[in-house]
Amino acid sequence: MDKKLAVIVGVGPLLGKHLGLEFASLGFDVVLIARNEVSLKRFKQEFDERKYNAYIYTADCSDFLSLDKTFDLIVKEHGIPNVFIYNTGITTADPQHLTSTDLERHFRVDTAAAYHLSAKLINDPRFKAIHGTLLFTGGGLATAPSAQYLPLSMDKAALRAMAYALNESLKKDGIYVGTVTVCDVIGKNSYYAPENIARDFYKLYETRSQVEIVH
Repeated sequence: MDKKLAVIVGVGPLLGKHLGLEFASLGFDVVLIARNEVSLKRFKQEFDERKYNAYIYTADCSDFLSLDKTFDLIVKEHGIPNVFIYNTGITTADPQHLTSTDLERHFRVDTAAAYHLSAKLINDPRFKAIHGTLLFTGGGLATAPSAQYLPLSMDKAALRAMAYALNESLKKDGIYVGTVTVCDVIGKNSYYAPENIARDFYKLYETRSQVEIVH
């Protein structure tokens, strides 16, 4: 039997990398996607040293054409993922004079790209056939918004709503959707250690019994 595949969009040194390590340690092949090719090559070396199967691809989540090109290539080379994880967001503090253009730019990366890629899988009968899983990295700003992080607050609320709505509408097709809501800075302390949060994602995938874990 072929190994299962996890595709992770938004791989940095904290949660993204540890999501890959978590799923790889449990027998998955993993695809790591980020904008920074240099960082990706460094992460791949770490996976190689552990003898995990990891494949790296670059894409910009603000550019849907770039995303489509990369995602289509991944499916061609590795097949349909069993698990898709969207772990990308613009987390910098807002500029002093926030504009509607800023809001649009944030929403595109924080939320719209997550839906764009999810829709590609939802509409692919092969994803339904394997009872695929969609997981999103949420944030505490979804329920406790901040004026200093207004776009991110709005977008995390939208992402959370999307997870609940899609889970309800897709469960009849055997597709599971979930989100891990991270309520503080990743890596702040041992509780928010990225490896601990990564385990929550695997728990959602394994149990498929709840839409959200609040960490």
